[in-house]
Amino acid sequence: MKAKHSLLTLSACFFVANVAANEPSSAFSQLDKNHDGFINQIEASADRMLTQLFQQLDSNQDQQLSEQEFSELGSSIIELNTQKPARFFY
Repeated sequence: MKAKHSLLTLSACFFVANVAANEPSSAFSQLDKNHDGFINQIEASADRMLTQLFQQLDSNQDQQLSEQEFSELGSSIIELNTQKPARFFY
């Protein structure tokens, strides 16, 4: 369980570093393959972390992310990384 959580944390750190280095609007543009101003679930599937957080980020539940919703990605990852894994055995 610890290894899975550590791997998820490491993946999140790499993604956040990439977004920070390229600026969110640039990262958004790279993922918005059809240039319609939204990232749909197919486009989001290019990034594993974004796929995992897609439903949480899609605040209006329209099955696509606006640039504003996408900008919430950083805080979502920070929130995810501060959660402690469930303990099944004490």
